Amino acid sequence: MTSYSVHIKPLKIEQASISYHWRNDPEVWRFTGKKPDKVITHKIEEEWLKKVLQESNSKRFGIWADENYVGNIQLTGIQEGQTAEYHIFIGNKDFWGKGVAKLATFQILRFAKHSLLLKEVFLKVNVSHASAIRLYQTCGFKKVSEEDGWLKMKINFSTGKIYPKLSVFMMTYNHALYLEEAINGILNQQCGFDFDIVIGDDFSSDDTRAILFKFAEEYPGKFKLLLHPQNIGAYQNQNAVFNSCEGEFVAICEGDDYWDDSNKLQKQVDFLESHPDYVISFHEVEKIDPSGQALNQSVLGKERWNDLEMEEIIAGDLIPSVSAVFRGKYLSEFLQIKTQVKNGDTFLFAILGQYGKAHFHDDIRPAKYRIHGGGVWSGSDLKSKIESQVLTFETLRNVVLPKNQVIVDRSLFERYLTQITRFNYTKKEKVFMYINLWKFCFKNRLVTKMVASHFQAIKNKIKI
Repeated sequence: MTSYSVHIKPLKIEQASISYHWRNDPEVWRFTGKKPDKVITHKIEEEWLKKVLQESNSKRFGIWADENYVGNIQLTGIQEGQTAEYHIFIGNKDFWGKGVAKLATFQILRFAKHSLLLKEVFLKVNVSHASAIRLYQTCGFKKVSEEDGWLKMKINFSTGKIYPKLSVFMMTYNHALYLEEAINGILNQQCGFDFDIVIGDDFSSDDTRAILFKFAEEYPGKFKLLLHPQNIGAYQNQNAVFNSCEGEFVAICEGDDYWDDSNKLQKQVDFLESHPDYVISFHEVEKIDPSGQALNQSVLGKERWNDLEMEEIIAGDLIPSVSAVFRGKYLSEFLQIKTQVKNGDTFLFAILGQYGKAHFHDDIRPAKYRIHGGGVWSGSDLKSKIESQVLTFETLRNVVLPKNQVIVDRSLFERYLTQITRFNYTKKEKVFMYINLWKFCFKNRLVTKMVASHFQAIKNKIKI
């Protein structure tokens, strides 16, 4: 099945120039029972739209597949905080049977639940319209009653959950200069499955929130915004966003980075669904400067274009977070670890790596990772990054499964060694670090395996 970027957007008067043709197509109205009793002209359609868009108890949206306006979807008879009636039609017959109605339905149901705070939504469908009934059941509607050839169906939001196939994780903090590019890269994804976008904004002082409000209004049912009333820090914001990701799969994109391949999510989810022994999917990433100009630097490089075994993931082999899609069922274990580390993505992937492998995609265009002073990680110097990695792995060795501690210990040794040999500490500090390294090796039975090959290099560099 061909995949599209499907969205619902507020209906506008000018769309009458297209929709009036649908009103006169008997095929479109075959199952509705509400076929117009006269020819609908552009003018009639326009006047009708002007009227219904003024209603206070209805919400009407156009359905868009890529750049094509293909149908309408609406909630009518809205009773505040209670219920509403759902309606949909795909007027452009080229998009029948393409999964567009299902994706649009999930979005309007999320809008009904999270924005209108309704308890339920109901619909009426012709009992002979078997494909529509199957669609509604897939979206969570249950049969309630049947009368005069019409089936009433209802979804109760307290019992009928609307879980997306995938949730996109995003954190923002003063990302106004870059945010639109980041969000558009997500919205442009052509997927045959439903996904939502969960964004936690850490009390930005620029126009970040205004941009978020604009997108949420233009794309109802697509965004879940966590707008913190004060600055809570990256760690708390991260956990809040992850806790709100309900998808079977989770993808990551920070507010200053962006995706550059509209088929990225579909390819990654397809792979993970067909390979249960893998928990992560990732691809190449390219660095850009604050203005978006390419720096001609890859984050991975061709020597790292390969799948990763579980041990390699736990050991901290690089998986660029902006490229990653992973199984969401393991998030709960990560969130139960109430320890703050700066390398949250490395920590997360190491936890995930205990349950499966990671696949590298060479068929996805590189995402873009922005290097700028405001970036939490990209703005740090190398010494600070290594020190952060040491603290991350010191924490990690205490939470991984016991059988995996030796893998973490080996990685920790390499980072201790890097600290000693690459950075300018005083001789006294280096001796202290060197002694601690030996203690670490003796304690964790790494002397023969890990130190022998490095001893001469350590001795030469620290000049004891």
